[in-house]
Amino acid sequence: SYRSVIDREVVAPLGLTPEFVHVPGDSGRLETAGADYEEAILEAGGIDLQVLGIGRTGHIGFNEPGSSLTSLTRVKTLTEETRRDNARFLPSSDDAPLHCITQGLGTLPRTRHLLLLAFG
Repeated sequence: SYRSVIDREVVAPLGLTPEFVHVPGDSGRLETAGADYEEAILEAGGIDLQVLGIGRTGHIGFNEPGSSLTSLTRVKTLTEETRRDNARFLPSSDDAPLHCITQGLGTLPRTRHLLLLAFG
C-alpha cells in the first residue's frame, strides 16, 4: 500500500511520529477518499508541512500534466510512465497501481510550508 511506502521511505528514516503523518486514502474508502482527506485537512486546522516530489514529466504529487490548477484531492489514473517510475518502491512492478489518490493543485497552496524534492 502507498501508506506502507510512505512509512518505510519517509516516516521511519526521518524519525517522524506516524500519527502526525497523513496521506490521502488513510480513510480506506476509495469512493470518498478525496472528500475525506479535504475534510481531515480542515479538521486538523490545515497542513503545516507538505513534502512533495516532482516526477519525470514535471508532475507534482500525482498531478499529471494538464491537471486543473483548482483541483482538490481526488483519484487519478496514473500514466504508464509514472507507474514504471514508482514501481521501484514496490516488491514487484506488477504491484504498481493503475490509480492513486492525490492532493490537487488547488489543495497544495493552502499548505503553510511546502518542501518540493527533485532528484536525478
